[in-house]
Amino acid sequence: MLVAQQRQYDYIIEEPIYKPKKQIKKKTRIKKYKKVKYITFTLIGFIIAITILVQYAELNIVNQEINLLEKELQELHMLNDSVEGELLASEDLKIIEKIAREELGMIEPTSEQMTIIEIQNSQDMEFASANIENTSSSNFLESLSKVLDFID
Repeated sequence: MLVAQQRQYDYIIEEPIYKPKKQIKKKTRIKKYKKVKYITFTLIGFIIAITILVQYAELNIVNQEINLLEKELQELHMLNDSVEGELLASEDLKIIEKIAREELGMIEPTSEQMTIIEIQNSQDMEFASANIENTSSSNFLESLSKVLDFID
């Protein structure tokens, strides 16, 4: 006579009700490994996020300093323009010379620093300035053509 284990069946599906036991030891090790893995990835993500936030904060501080310096520069330009306007408005050249000598420390130019050009009419002055520019550009073109001729 054969002796077999009597199983309980669910008569609708006709499958055994009990399920075989699974090995739990391997899953706990895998679960622990996955937990450590997720925790390390999360920590790395937080470190990267904090680093980005710190750099953004430093950038923001530098931008604020730049804005303050630009405002200060703009105020200095406005002050310079107003002082220049006051100087142009005052027709007294002696006051301008006095300010230039005392406050700005300017001195009279020496004879080596001056070039004397005689101009009689305002139309001649425009022509003379154009001639000076043309001669410098023509001298440059002449020297450039000499160099190119030498190369050939």
